[in-house]
Amino acid sequence: MRTTPQQHTTTVGSSVRHTRRGGVLIVDDTWLWPNAVQHLLSREPGLKVVGVVNRPEEALAQADALLPRVAMVTCDGTDATGFALAKRIANVDSSVGVVIVTPAPSEWLCTEARIAGIRAVLVNDRSLNDLKLVRIVRDAAQGRSNYPIADERNTTPRVSLTSSDLELIRCFNLGMGTREIARHLSVAEQTVRNKTYAVGNKMKVRGFLHILASARTLGVVPGM
Repeated sequence: MRTTPQQHTTTVGSSVRHTRRGGVLIVDDTWLWPNAVQHLLSREPGLKVVGVVNRPEEALAQADALLPRVAMVTCDGTDATGFALAKRIANVDSSVGVVIVTPAPSEWLCTEARIAGIRAVLVNDRSLNDLKLVRIVRDAAQGRSNYPIADERNTTPRVSLTSSDLELIRCFNLGMGTREIARHLSVAEQTVRNKTYAVGNKMKVRGFLHILASARTLGVVPGM
């Protein structure tokens, strides 16, 4: 889909932007999903699809050129590239309501989406219907957030983890030891040990190996 935008003045990365023209940009490497969404949103005032991008490297340029109100980015739940792209779009201009579209959300994905300023995580499964899709997209356009529970059937107790906790767990997941983590976080090694103990208490386990195993079970590290 090719769209020729009107002239506008903008600075990428700046918080000073012109008022968005509205509409939805879709970033997806398939044809079926964008076609269905275009048809559905064509009937919704202010939510018409203004562009479809199937290559991630074009997404930022199109988001800047088309000035959409909402950007829908497909991410399969283990796709770090899709999440990173959604995060970059949200970081470049916070006025874009970024919506991650995924068939299998995880606790990690929803938590990181909140931290990154991504407006919503839309679950593209059998429970998704037209009304729900339109509501979530419209909410994102109006600045409201939607984050689903990762899996309502999961009986594993939920653990409230801060962004600092998640950063420590990500370091564990990368195979970093106490000294490497201390350098990475610019803190003392004893601080890392104290933090590890505190996170272990939250998760009711002891030691970084058990913390990492529990985090994988909870889905708070990617690809697990």
